[in-house]
Amino acid sequence: HFGPSHSGSRSLGWRLNLLSCRGPASAMRHRTGLDADAGPDGSPEEHDGQDFPKNRSCGRLSLAVRLSIVFVFVVGCVYHIARVKKLRKGWRIDSQPKFYVYSGNGWIDWMSMRCNGSSLNEVVDPWVGKIPFKHTDDYWFVKAALAHPGRVSNPEDADLFVVPAMLNFALEQMLWRKEQCCVGDICNADLIIHTEMMLAQSPWFKRHGGKDHVIVCSHWACARTGISKHNLDPFKNIQACNTVAFEENSMRGDRCRIATTLVGRGCQDAPSEYGGSATIDRNATVVMVASMHAERSKFQQRRDICKWAEHASHVIGSFTISRCGPGPQCPAVAQARFGFHVRGDTLGSNRLIDYILSGTVPIFTDERQYDILPPFVPWRNMSFLIDASDEDEFVDAIGGIMQRYDAAKAVLDANAHLLHWATPVPFEKYMQLFERCS
Repeated sequence: HFGPSHSGSRSLGWRLNLLSCRGPASAMRHRTGLDADAGPDGSPEEHDGQDFPKNRSCGRLSLAVRLSIVFVFVVGCVYHIARVKKLRKGWRIDSQPKFYVYSGNGWIDWMSMRCNGSSLNEVVDPWVGKIPFKHTDDYWFVKAALAHPGRVSNPEDADLFVVPAMLNFALEQMLWRKEQCCVGDICNADLIIHTEMMLAQSPWFKRHGGKDHVIVCSHWACARTGISKHNLDPFKNIQACNTVAFEENSMRGDRCRIATTLVGRGCQDAPSEYGGSATIDRNATVVMVASMHAERSKFQQRRDICKWAEHASHVIGSFTISRCGPGPQCPAVAQARFGFHVRGDTLGSNRLIDYILSGTVPIFTDERQYDILPPFVPWRNMSFLIDASDEDEFVDAIGGIMQRYDAAKAVLDANAHLLHWATPVPFEKYMQLFERCS
């Protein structure tokens, strides 16, 4: 579906046949790719030296008819070229899907939610830390939907239905922060229950059983099965929606789960008190600002890589480290050309998105890390994968990728906007994918 259709190519070739006044036999050869002098197997064909008969009716075409054919041909060519250009840029030919956002009639206004008395604008500030910023994609998704030109007021006109719930907020407060996020007098777990009940009452949801509905549930708790009290499996209506999910790309039944990117922070956008600056010199080779957690076995690879990187700095002359270990993210991340993307509790991390938004090329350390990312970003072309299981292999790999930095950096710079959640671009990309699932 994302390349020029064969039928389009054939129709374009048939127009050429009309213009050149070929006879039926010649036209068939043109369409099948065979030359006039080729046999059915493509080998030279013997003939008596006479050309195939011309289409005598062609000469009798009026000037007006000929001009009309030329006009149609030119218009077709222009459309075809424009179509291919769009496809090569990765955009769908048709427009962004039309969608309906549930509101009124019992649906609560999630944008009016307050968490411990603070408004959402205060809570989602990436540098204040009132909620883990990486899990605020539900907020940015709903905010983009409410202001997007593809939103329709009549549900009958919608291709998709956006469920404007911020489940990440509710789950974070219930399981970790133990604070209150409320819309009016509905708080935390009751927000999830309310969403489930409203879906049950919606005739549009019941029409296709949620197949054309979209919701964000990308907190780690959304994928967790060991918490019986807060497990979302009992919420059958929420589960029946297509979902922006936590580290999952799958089809559950015929519903899409598309992995979240998590939400990142770029150092160039950071306030000066947090190490931000309009211009930051990129004079170091690598960086990894991360907790080491000496007591956790899953963090052993982080500890190994920082140790090996220090050794590499004595072996590779031009290899330097901005920071490897805990500490302020900025400006250290933006000072390095490469950033190590290493697992922690899970394979993923918002650190990857922090790197990209800061212009730092990621170095993946596990093949499976690519599998838990959404497909609308050319991850492999803007990153590197190294063997981080052995120090010698690690040092050899680092020396090799340093020579290929410019190509990956160019791809990264061209695609970083796909991950900037404060713009509507991530929302649009997810909606295009969900339209194909519905």
